[in-house]
Amino acid sequence: VYKRQTPGCFGGPDGITPNIDKLAEQGMRFEKAHITLAICQASRQVLMTGRFPHNAGYRWFEPVADGVPILPEILHEQGYMNACFGKAEHLEPRSRYQWEMSRDIEEIKFGREPAEYGRLCREFIKRADTVGKPFFLMANSHDPHRPFHGGSDEENVLSWAKSQGGIMSTPSRVYTPDEAMELGFLPDIPEVRKQTAQYMSSSRRADDTVGEILRALEETGHENDTLVVFLSDNGSPFPFAKGNCYLNSTRTPFIVRWPGKVKPGTESREAYINGIDFMPTILEALGIPIPEGTDGRSYLSLIEGKTQTDRDSLVTVFYNVYPVAGGKKPELTTWYEIRAIHKGDYAYIYNGWAQGERWFGPLGTPEILNEMNETGHDDRVEFFRKRSIEELYDFEADPDGLHNLAELPVYQPLIREMREDLLQWMRDNKDSDLLPEYEILVRNDGITTDFPFGKGYLFDNGLNAHSSERK
Repeated sequence: VYKRQTPGCFGGPDGITPNIDKLAEQGMRFEKAHITLAICQASRQVLMTGRFPHNAGYRWFEPVADGVPILPEILHEQGYMNACFGKAEHLEPRSRYQWEMSRDIEEIKFGREPAEYGRLCREFIKRADTVGKPFFLMANSHDPHRPFHGGSDEENVLSWAKSQGGIMSTPSRVYTPDEAMELGFLPDIPEVRKQTAQYMSSSRRADDTVGEILRALEETGHENDTLVVFLSDNGSPFPFAKGNCYLNSTRTPFIVRWPGKVKPGTESREAYINGIDFMPTILEALGIPIPEGTDGRSYLSLIEGKTQTDRDSLVTVFYNVYPVAGGKKPELTTWYEIRAIHKGDYAYIYNGWAQGERWFGPLGTPEILNEMNETGHDDRVEFFRKRSIEELYDFEADPDGLHNLAELPVYQPLIREMREDLLQWMRDNKDSDLLPEYEILVRNDGITTDFPFGKGYLFDNGLNAHSSERK
């Protein structure tokens, strides 16, 4: 089973996340849970729609398309009160999300104040109790998103936050570079250790926030009648993690606590669950019909301790990188279409953009990449920037994706099998971005001279500002 995620209960450092670890002891832990796309807004909107982004009208920071069912909208119709504390701006169009209470970053003490989350949760739950309604609460910590605690960019951001009434509380434990865990997918060099320690401190503050939220449930008398789900929206903000399709990009620490329904201290070790599965699972748990057109599939039976067939694989996606992270102008984007299929212990990744003519970016940390170049890890930097058309990893033996097996003769039968599986997924899920080019790759058993790079989303939708880069 894969290890070394930040929470201690998922193989992270002992003591780093006491509240999350306690939650895992009280519920069920999923070892092979993935979010669908390792970017914040898109990841969250997948959770709320149960659809792959290309089937819900967005691929990045765009709003969900009209007519696509949204979980809070459905719950509102069923009489629930809804609230979103933190990252409310990452759920669009906001008018459709039906929040009775919502707070963006500047309205929630900059999202780094655990006590504020606790206060708001208590206020909202009491409000729901007053009117006698059930509630859905989505609480989103802004940790461990950058700026990290103690990072060089924190003070500049903090000055702006203070002007908005925000603060950045000191985590209940602060880590030093000497205490930094090894990431594995990046070398053990000073800049990595420094930033990893800052990331760990920010993760501890996220755990402090989890503790405040759970305390609010307890103090309002709802600890034993509330379904609690904990997960992350993407991997850590480092090269080869966030904004990619590697194991460290999309695998998420996933915990479900449901007193009377979920046996405490249990785990699901082998079943794959995907971000698209969240919405249908919640609806089935509440006895609400699942909308037609939902891509995901409920895993309620797994939560209840039963088995479920066809959970041996899943697909994760990535579409593009805007010139400025968080931008909302798809016509200015550079497209980096990536698809990954995880099956058993292996993952096959298709990089539709990686013909050697462009560098992946800007989702890399310059300070880290520069020091990697200076310390003899330039081959790893080169691979991060340019990739290869196809990648294959044994993530059980190589969870950090250091050894691409795609060109080894012994793995060609597995490559062909996973290509066919991914092609069938594209057809079943109407992934027009990469059809028909991927059909030709599969037909020709690899890249050939007649391979039509870039004949998908860029051309079909007129967003071809960078089409000249795709030959």
